Amino acid sequence: MQTQDKAEFTQALNLCCSTLRQPLPEPNALKLWFKMLAPYSIEQVRGALRHHMQTGRFAPVPVDVIGYIDKSIDCWVSDNEAWAIAKLAYAKPGDPGRNTVVVCNEIEQALDHVRHLLDEGDNFNASRAFRDCYTRIVDVARQKQQKPRWRVSLGTDNSQHETVIGKAVNEGRIALADGRAAFPLLACPGDNKPIDPKIAAKNHSKIAEVMAVLSKPRAAAPARDKAPEISEAEQQKAEQKRRVEEYQASEARKHALDEREAALALREAALTARDPWAVLSMVACRPIDFPDLAARVKAIIGGNSGAPA
Repeated sequence: MQTQDKAEFTQALNLCCSTLRQPLPEPNALKLWFKMLAPYSIEQVRGALRHHMQTGRFAPVPVDVIGYIDKSIDCWVSDNEAWAIAKLAYAKPGDPGRNTVVVCNEIEQALDHVRHLLDEGDNFNASRAFRDCYTRIVDVARQKQQKPRWRVSLGTDNSQHETVIGKAVNEGRIALADGRAAFPLLACPGDNKPIDPKIAAKNHSKIAEVMAVLSKPRAAAPARDKAPEISEAEQQKAEQKRRVEEYQASEARKHALDEREAALALREAALTARDPWAVLSMVACRPIDFPDLAARVKAIIGGNSGAPA
């Protein structure tokens, strides 16, 4: 209990005492009450006082409240049950152990203290020593308000796994998830109940509807609008690409014209040296292909004194 719980505690204790026609303890006694019950919650104390009103005939004392709370929250097995578990968990040196058991640290600690006796076959003294050791360990744990932490120890006999682990889950010693971690095929409590045919048919119908929906072809999802920054960047990239292509095309045309001009010049020189009148005949036949060459040939022929009549 916390300091703020004093008023509620005093009120609950006063109600219990007045119901049993007993006076409320003195203030100094109330301080002792609160100090002794401090490890417990106000809900636990209130429940214990309520139980005392139902079962007691005299005024409550702290031991009545503490005894009821400890008994209600005590999850420890007796020394006899602990010894039965320890005998199943014990394996001789070199033996991996065939039994599947659910144990806690306190049982294993007590078992370690008497393991040498079991190895020698002295079961009688081992059982006595185990019970004393286990009781001492559990008493310390009770004072610290600790609870046993159970865990599964799998044995080599696979036929025991489901039975032992399922029993531990049903008794609440381990969670279903922990049980399935040790034995994945473990059934959930209540799985063995008969199935209602009507519920089964209804579930099958729902499954068929879901499968029919999933089997339909899905329409292509509309493309999402791109972010403005991405769209603008793509436009700039496309414009830059277009300008580069135009520049490359222009340079290609210019290069082609230069090559053609050079070829015409070479052809002009060659023809002039051989027969200028042949050049004139070629230009006259196809003047459209050689517009610049025609004028040049005429100039050359005009200056050639050997022109035919």
